[in-house]
Amino acid sequence: MRPEWHQLKSGRPEFELLDGVRVIATLAFSNSLGTLATATAGAAGWTFKRVGFFQQRVSIRARGSEASLGEFVNGTWTEGGTLTLRNGRRFNATTNLWNTKWRVEDDAGRLVLRFDYGGVFRLHAFVDLAEGARDLAELPLLLTLSWYLVVMQAREAEASAAGAVILLS
Repeated sequence: MRPEWHQLKSGRPEFELLDGVRVIATLAFSNSLGTLATATAGAAGWTFKRVGFFQQRVSIRARGSEASLGEFVNGTWTEGGTLTLRNGRRFNATTNLWNTKWRVEDDAGRLVLRFDYGGVFRLHAFVDLAEGARDLAELPLLLTLSWYLVVMQAREAEASAAGAVILLS
């Protein structure tokens, strides 16, 4: 069975990553419109917050700490971006044109994880891990940060669509 991210209730920005019936990670936004979220995976926990306007990035901190663990910088002209951790490790993320797939590779271009996602009323994703990915110390962070980025992307698409409807009215 493939692990799956799912939204707990429609309209509420709270998510669980399930492996069968076992919860292996969570992501919850502080409020419906904000960019601050808290993620947990086992005993580990982080906060993610998007900052910037033209050059958006996401700051990553250990839960309860102000010290930066790393930063995800969105690609300006491409979908996805680059995660750079304090220890120097880098990971690249990409999405497809239709925003239904998310892919993370290490700095050597090897696949780490992939999401196939969608949903009308509740966002969800199936997760595929590459061989050897479970051995990566960064995997819990990559799983939760990637889902945060997918959710933020979906929220932006919803806002854009709502804006277009208002303009056409």
